[in-house]
Amino acid sequence: AGGSVPSALITWRQIIDRHPDSPEAESALWNLARGYEELRRYDFAAQTYALLGTRFPNPKYDAWWRAAEIYDKRLRNREAAQNAYARVPSTSRNYNEAQKRLK
Repeated sequence: AGGSVPSALITWRQIIDRHPDSPEAESALWNLARGYEELRRYDFAAQTYALLGTRFPNPKYDAWWRAAEIYDKRLRNREAAQNAYARVPSTSRNYNEAQKRLK
């Protein structure tokens, strides 16, 4: 179940919990998701990217694309991947590719 996690993940989680709508939380969500990816906790990473995309609809990060890629390639969850690809914003540099993968 548990195990140790890098202290940075705990710090990012605290920022997200204490200041959920702040610009710092946007960066903390991105960093937390990347940390989960590094730990190969792809389920948590995808959920965190999706939360980032939901909470910050005009993101400076390509959260929905990352979530979709993890659902698609790591978790092999086609339905979740399709949902995430559909939510990649038109401002994303990956928008056209996401649209192709919806077909």
